[in-house]
Amino acid sequence: MRLLLICLDNIGDLVFTSSLVMPLKAKYPDAKWTILCKDYASDVARSFDIDADVVAADPWWMKSPGRTAGSMSALLKAVRYCRAQRPEITIVTSVNWRAAVVACLVGSPIRVGFHRLKSWIFLTHRVLVHNWSQTPLPTALSQLLPACGVMINSSCPPPLSIKIKHVPVLAKPLPSQEFIVLHPFAGSLSRCWPLAQWGILAQEIRSRGLVVMWMGREDEAGKILDEIPESAQDGWMYQMNQGQLGCSLYITSKAKGMIGNDSGPIHFAAALDVPVLGFYLPSLYPSTVSSGQAPRYLLHRPSPADLKMEDVLVEVKKLLGPNSTA
Repeated sequence: MRLLLICLDNIGDLVFTSSLVMPLKAKYPDAKWTILCKDYASDVARSFDIDADVVAADPWWMKSPGRTAGSMSALLKAVRYCRAQRPEITIVTSVNWRAAVVACLVGSPIRVGFHRLKSWIFLTHRVLVHNWSQTPLPTALSQLLPACGVMINSSCPPPLSIKIKHVPVLAKPLPSQEFIVLHPFAGSLSRCWPLAQWGILAQEIRSRGLVVMWMGREDEAGKILDEIPESAQDGWMYQMNQGQLGCSLYITSKAKGMIGNDSGPIHFAAALDVPVLGFYLPSLYPSTVSSGQAPRYLLHRPSPADLKMEDVLVEVKKLLGPNSTA
C-alpha cells in the first residue's frame, strides 16, 4: 500500500494533518508514505511520526509567509514524482480546489478530500463537513478517514503526531535556564497583539528568572528590535528562514512554554506537548484551536485591542506553574 498526503497550506494546517498518521498507520502498518507540502513547511512534514518521502513545492496560487508564490513548473515536477510512486490512496487536506486538481493529476484510484467549491469534481470520495467554521480542524480531518477504510470515534479525534527525530546543529547552545518562546506574529497583522504589549509581557517573564526566546522570520525580528529595543538581549529563532524551521521545532520542544498568536508555531508547540498560551484575536477560533497533551490556555477576543494585559498575566501564571507570581 502506498499513501500520499497532500497539504499545500501553511504550517498550522500541516501540523493538524499529522493527526491522520496514527489511525492510518494502524490500518496500513506496512504502507509506503509520501507527503506533498509547501517547501518552507517541509521540516514539519519530516517530523511526522512516520518514515515518509517528503516532496516540497510551493503552489503558484498562494504565497508562503515571507516568500513569493511558487511556480507551476516546480509543482508539476513534484506531481510527476508523486505520480511515479503510484499511490493507491491520496488524501487531500487542503480545501483549495487546486489541491484537488493536483491529486487528480497524480492519478490515484482513490482520492479523498473535502466537498468544497469545485474540489468535488476532482475527488473520488468527498466529505462534507457541516458548520465548518465551528468544527475543530482535527475533528474535520478525522472525517476523511472512513473513506480510507479507517473507523473513527467522532467524539475523540486522533492526536497530532509530531516528534523530534534528531538533534539539529544549533547556531548557539540553548540557555541553561528555563525559557519561554514568544511568537508575536500571525498571518495577518490585524490579528496580532501590539508589539508594545509583547515588550511588557517579555519583561514580566524575565522578572521571574526565565529566558525569553523570540520566534519569527528575519524581517519580523527587525520589527521587534525596532519597537522593543531591550529584546536584543534575548534569544532568537528565525523559524521561517530556509533551513531554520527544524531548529525551531527542536528548540520549542525544550521550552517551558510558548505564547503566541493563532499561527503555525503554537500548533507545533502543542503537538510537541509544550504548554501553550494562544491569542485568538479573533482568528479562526474555534476551528484552529491548538491540540495536544500539554496544558493549553486560550484567550479569544473580538480584536487585538480587546486583549488586556491583566487577563494575559492571569493565564501566564497558569502557564508558568504554581511557583510563579507573574
